[in-house]
Amino acid sequence: MTDPLVEMHGITVDFPGVRAIDGVDLTLVEGEVHALMGENGAGKSTVIGALTGTYPLSAGAIRIGGESVSPSGVASARGRHRHGVPGGAPQSEALGRREHHAGRGGARPARHRLEGHARAGR
Repeated sequence: MTDPLVEMHGITVDFPGVRAIDGVDLTLVEGEVHALMGENGAGKSTVIGALTGTYPLSAGAIRIGGESVSPSGVASARGRHRHGVPGGAPQSEALGRREHHAGRGGARPARHRLEGHARAGR
């Protein structure tokens, strides 16, 4: 088996008065494709926020490339070149808009597609 690229074990994130996620485990291995699915409020964005450092962990551990990490906020996450902004602007000068959207099959945000159609008279 290939060594995991990302390991999240026992991830818990608390917000004032509510436990958003509790004991989440996630392992990502090179070549695998994963999707986070669930109803609104299920914690999908919170899991990604915990991974990127947007939300502080109340409990749990994260390893990336075998190295234990503890992102203390977005600036820390940016320093490790991890990004969690679906469809948003690039979160690092290391990535331009083209590279950022390459992970989405090269698609550009819908507003750019619509502007392109309007300019072409479609």
